[in-house]
Amino acid sequence: SGRRVGNDESGLYPYLPVSGCGKSEPFQDELGIHARPAGIMVKEVKKFASKITIEGNGKKADAGKLLAIMGMGIKKGMEVTVTAEGADEDAAAAALEEFFKANF
Repeated sequence: SGRRVGNDESGLYPYLPVSGCGKSEPFQDELGIHARPAGIMVKEVKKFASKITIEGNGKKADAGKLLAIMGMGIKKGMEVTVTAEGADEDAAAAALEEFFKANF
């Protein structure tokens, strides 16, 4: 189960961190997922014990691995789902929600 967060009705930011289940949102950053924000995201993800994954463009990756994220080829308008599962999933989901608002 867990807590659903990041469901922005306006669609202005491209995230949906969830706990255990999810809905996708369109990615909005013009450049897609590129090195600088992906690197910052990896640092954020590593703060948590939960398993955090990102899905999009027909691929799924560990959100704590920079090259895996970059290799997904996420571009503007693609659907992206971020999932956090584990002991601190609610805290991880809330932190990633804020991260995506600020960076993508």
